[in-house]
Amino acid sequence: MTSDPSAAAARPAASAPSANPGRPAPRPRRWRPPADARPGILLIVASVIALALANSPLADGFHALLQTPVGPALAADGPLTVHAWIADGLLVVFFFVTGVELRAEFTTGSLSSPRRAVVPIAAALGGMAAPAGIYLLVNLLAGQAGQPHGWAVPTATDIAFAVSLLALVAPGVSAGARAFLLALAVADDLFAIIVIAVFYTGGGSFAWLAGAAAAIAAFWAVATAGRRVALRGVPDGPRFPRRRAALWALTISGLGLAAIAWWCTLRSGVHPTIAGVALGLAIAPDASARVLATLEPVSTWAAVPLFAFVSAGVPVGLDALADAAGDPVSIGVLAGLVLGKPLGILVVTWLVTRLTGRASARDAGGVPDGASTPGGSSEAGASWPDLWVVAILAGVGFTVSLLVASLAFDSAEHVANATVAVLAASVVAPLLASVAWRLIRRRRAASR
Repeated sequence: MTSDPSAAAARPAASAPSANPGRPAPRPRRWRPPADARPGILLIVASVIALALANSPLADGFHALLQTPVGPALAADGPLTVHAWIADGLLVVFFFVTGVELRAEFTTGSLSSPRRAVVPIAAALGGMAAPAGIYLLVNLLAGQAGQPHGWAVPTATDIAFAVSLLALVAPGVSAGARAFLLALAVADDLFAIIVIAVFYTGGGSFAWLAGAAAAIAAFWAVATAGRRVALRGVPDGPRFPRRRAALWALTISGLGLAAIAWWCTLRSGVHPTIAGVALGLAIAPDASARVLATLEPVSTWAAVPLFAFVSAGVPVGLDALADAAGDPVSIGVLAGLVLGKPLGILVVTWLVTRLTGRASARDAGGVPDGASTPGGSSEAGASWPDLWVVAILAGVGFTVSLLVASLAFDSAEHVANATVAVLAASVVAPLLASVAWRLIRRRRAASR
């Protein structure tokens, strides 16, 4: 009897015992997004759902739902709509958190000293001036079709979205570059708030503004009292009922005063997000951890995604895209975010690091301090190529840009075109940053 030698050789191999008998074969590990990237992914999902609804047979019902009045007549013109409850109400939580973070950064964080703050603040100003200049140039050259009063739409950077996208498109980027993006975005938020307060709010009713100011002042007093009670050095617990009762009373009083400040600001004609920032600035840095632990998840997982959902639902059919492509508003916004942002940030950062010297650049948190030309590296762990990626990614304006667009234009067409441009920039900027990061890594690998 003959047998195939190749088959005979194959049989032992096929029946050979595993190296680890009794143990199941390991399953392939599934890719999971980094924790920092998850808020950005949620924003993308919310925006995609809104776009899908706005460009489907459900579009009329979707827009009708957003314009449905809900609740009592809190505004001067009656009850707030679903869209207004989110844009003028829930989004205030995001700006409150921003106010808390601003005070902490200017007190103990990356902006706490002039030497540390000069580079990110100057870079934020450059990253606002260049997009505004590009937008104004496009719209002034367009003559009567231009809308120059929308100059601030491309000046914002969405800190949560940009940091989330950085973890996705540039994994392994230096900690110094990430720190610089955070400091830059915080300074950018500050200037965006000032722009909204100065240029995009009405004159306001003096009586309602006075009521808002009084409520905010009382909130500051309650926050100060709560901080003193919390920091007495007495542990919290059931053995100290008076202290717990005092904290609860102050918390409830603070919530009531915050609601009054929000309502008065809403009735005054000033955008309520300004009240959110003013209230957030009342929280001292040593008390901010507890406040942020409570409200930051609400801001990250509810306020900002819901605002993206109610704001991103614009038509993106061929006709709508053709209108946007020919509108100076959308051209200026897209060019400002994609080109102006990185140009302004990099040019001003290079100038300031040249003028201020190594010490202030090193203190700025990841800004190149040893390089006088692009390509140098930083002792803090960031290089100019890393900052190129960060500067490109700063073109993601999203939340604040969408808010400014809704405030800057009376025409629904211009708001829709600006929204299309902001969404397009939020896609183009991460793609360009991803390409830049891949080229940088390839070049570094080749030089080793």
